[in-house]
Amino acid sequence: MHRPTVFNNLTTNLQSPDSPLPLDNLVILGDFNYSFISTNRTLGLIGEWSRLLSSHFTNCLSIKSDNYLLPTFFHAVAHHPPTIDHIFASHSLAQTVQLSSVEYMSPTWTDHCLLTTTFNLKASTPIGKGTWRANPIFTTHESYQRALAIHLTNLHPHLNGLTPIAQWERIKVSPPPSLLHPRIDWYNKLISHLQHEFVTISQLRSGTQWMENSEKSPKYLAAKLRSRQTQQMMHEFQNPTSEDFADRSDDTYTMKRYAATFYQKLFDTEPVDQTSIDSLLRHITPSHQHQLTTPFTINDLITQSDRCANNSSPGLDGLGYPFLSLVFSHPLIAPIALQIYNSALIGNGFPSSWQDITMRLLPKKGDLGLLKNWRPISLINCDAKIFTRLINARLAPIAAIGLLLDQEKAYDRIHPSYLAQTLKSFGIPSSFTDMLISLFFSNWVQNHYCYPS
Repeated sequence: MHRPTVFNNLTTNLQSPDSPLPLDNLVILGDFNYSFISTNRTLGLIGEWSRLLSSHFTNCLSIKSDNYLLPTFFHAVAHHPPTIDHIFASHSLAQTVQLSSVEYMSPTWTDHCLLTTTFNLKASTPIGKGTWRANPIFTTHESYQRALAIHLTNLHPHLNGLTPIAQWERIKVSPPPSLLHPRIDWYNKLISHLQHEFVTISQLRSGTQWMENSEKSPKYLAAKLRSRQTQQMMHEFQNPTSEDFADRSDDTYTMKRYAATFYQKLFDTEPVDQTSIDSLLRHITPSHQHQLTTPFTINDLITQSDRCANNSSPGLDGLGYPFLSLVFSHPLIAPIALQIYNSALIGNGFPSSWQDITMRLLPKKGDLGLLKNWRPISLINCDAKIFTRLINARLAPIAAIGLLLDQEKAYDRIHPSYLAQTLKSFGIPSSFTDMLISLFFSNWVQNHYCYPS
């Protein structure tokens, strides 16, 4: 269709009383295929459209910047790259614009630039801030590795006078250095590289590990993310103590109370038969005591952190395995980390953050008003998971009981009394047993819910 005809039809439809699109709450964006900042024939043919934009809308790229002057289209036939892509927002929405940008795109993807505008709007679907503090891709950059090393070196003198546990907690909460230098040169090759990383990040957020025909369309990834968020919304819960299907509530406070009741009952320890325990444990003999209490080495810590997947979700501290691997490798910080792990090994206590767990509920099939149709996933701080992996690696060769000491899976269904007696029958030192019981059965679990506003 002829361009003037398209814009004139848009003008007529938007100004119609029957239009479902409110002019005071609307964003118009895309490839307009003409420029507002240079004289051209099209402007003279779409006067009504231009007047509509000027009277009801603001060019977002002109707010707090001169980005509206930047070219947005690069093509071999365009000797002077024009500005033909635009983002317009209703005047009321334009007041909430925080920033806008025009970014060059890899020519293998498109000949248009990427236009971005950030609005400060109240979310209608709160999903929480998440736990990631930084992208694990950062740790693969040599510049970031150097910046982190300098950051830890500068932090080390400020740790004097603190206990080892307090030192470790201070290291974890200290702000990590920024990856980006304040005066980065945005060369086209670098931008193309960063854009491929952005696709990887989007895949991580959308939970997509494989896509048909290597599909990496931003629209596809955004749709996957929205679908994932919608599926995780909790609109109402049935009272877990009632058999009445109609006994439900969409009140946020009541839903939290229902969830707390349901999971408190689910994870409460059940009574055990002491006679049966004694019968089972007659066949277990002690062994390998020295192996269990041998101090860890820094290589043990680094090896465990390197073995875990880089995209494994962190706990409440937001630090993934790649960051811990770099921290463990720092010559000034490594002795502190080693002291923390070896003190915990002999039962001299461990950081309180190791017992802070956030539980995320993921939807299963069936009626999502029933809490049993939500699968709980525990997110534990990665430094704590490294410790449990080290312990499990030492217990596994001794007996199958080691396979049960996975803090992410079955420990919450084992009775602490049975576990303590089982470990004692193996000849495991009492201090080691007390440490395990304290670590596994004194956790503070924080539920992470998604409610509609």
